[in-house]
Amino acid sequence: MTKRTPSDQRDRMVSELRLRKKSEWIDEAFQTLEAYLKKNKLRQTVERKAVLETIYRLNGPVDIETLYQLMDMDMHVSKTTVYNVLELLVKAKLVRQVSLIEGGMSFYERTIHQQPHGFTVCRYCGKVTAINRPEEIGEWLEGVPKTFRIEKISFVVHGICKKCQDAERKAIKRMEERRRQHVPNPPKRTSETTAKAGTSQTDSKKTKKISETKKT
Repeated sequence: MTKRTPSDQRDRMVSELRLRKKSEWIDEAFQTLEAYLKKNKLRQTVERKAVLETIYRLNGPVDIETLYQLMDMDMHVSKTTVYNVLELLVKAKLVRQVSLIEGGMSFYERTIHQQPHGFTVCRYCGKVTAINRPEEIGEWLEGVPKTFRIEKISFVVHGICKKCQDAERKAIKRMEERRRQHVPNPPKRTSETTAKAGTSQTDSKKTKKISETKKT
């Protein structure tokens, strides 16, 4: 199995952006960002608004590499700029940073009107999908002590997505077909081959009988 390339992931994200022209929460996010910048005496920039809008238009979490590629399609920004903007948005509590793969990259998603949820992560292509079942996660959280202050919730299910399962089955099928094509067929026994084999056995018996006669 081959892992999904950054271009494949970018194409999928672009498709989502086209389907979702504007997030219903983007205006509220812009207002919250303006208030945060004013409070901390920071100026608003085109890059900050663009990164925030892109994240809020996506249907799920996005890693920094894919986000940078999406941003670079419309406006030429450096990866450092994107990273710095993400840090600011996390501090402003407009974006949440989640680590879904141990020792791997982080993902970022919106926080406004976001219900507690989990994720599925494909171990082949790396695709991340949100699991929106807030009622069940809410029941699970009932066991958390009331005195414990929750800062973030992460529920991750690792496995193989349907697309990669289909590709895996096709790859196995192709391997089996190639293996069958390269298996040599057993040689056919012709009448001449059978006659030679019979003559060889008769000669062997005669030689053995003569040898026994000499011994006696």
